[in-house]
Amino acid sequence: MAQALSDYLHRQPRALSNLEAPVVVSIQLAPVSAETPQLHRLRMRAERQAAAVQAMREDPLVKALEERFGATLLEETVIPIDNMPGESEANSK
Repeated sequence: MAQALSDYLHRQPRALSNLEAPVVVSIQLAPVSAETPQLHRLRMRAERQAAAVQAMREDPLVKALEERFGATLLEETVIPIDNMPGESEANSK
């Protein structure tokens, strides 16, 4: 995050110099007081994951396999079928 902000700030003087007028930019970092888009995506993903695990736990076939064969649901292997387009396990952490 700090590197991205630094890169952004270094690009701005060149872009602003094209305005042909003096420009002063002041940026103040403040604590986040609302849910950011990234936090929203992470929360939604966690909610989808929890719902998918719960659905598997309640699935009659899964219950039958657990009862009859002593099967165990590996919760970390459950993947929601409604992942957002372009979302993958690798880029969602």
